[in-house]
Amino acid sequence: MLQKLLIIDDAVSVHKLVRIRLADEPYDIRSAYDAQGGAALVKSFCPDMILLDIGLPDEDGFAFCERLKSDPVTARIPVVFLTAMDSVEDKVHGLDLGAADFITKPFDAAELRARVRATMRTKALIDDLSRMRVTQFFREATGARA
Repeated sequence: MLQKLLIIDDAVSVHKLVRIRLADEPYDIRSAYDAQGGAALVKSFCPDMILLDIGLPDEDGFAFCERLKSDPVTARIPVVFLTAMDSVEDKVHGLDLGAADFITKPFDAAELRARVRATMRTKALIDDLSRMRVTQFFREATGARA
């Protein structure tokens, strides 16, 4: 099954470029152009990862990330900021809010692919561990053997 990637950025050109750069990767990619559309896709698409711009027209990307991380339903979705904002303060603030990574525009294609792959790998491992813990819990609760 394909891993799901959501891009939330107001620039159509960024969506096109990310899609081109990740064309050879096994991802189902969806796009939102503002926070409201992104929030709707988070609910309906259930992404494995979000590439998020900070400068969105309807809500600051930092606030959007903070909202995701404060909701138990969405808190485990890795957020990677993809933004032109490149100050150390912005990077630290994003990471402190719970972002998994921070990529600055303009970005290198190979670096984007590597960072997305690494984040997706980590997400898949966390999901696998979570499923194993649930399975173990039910086995122990029902007295079943492995």
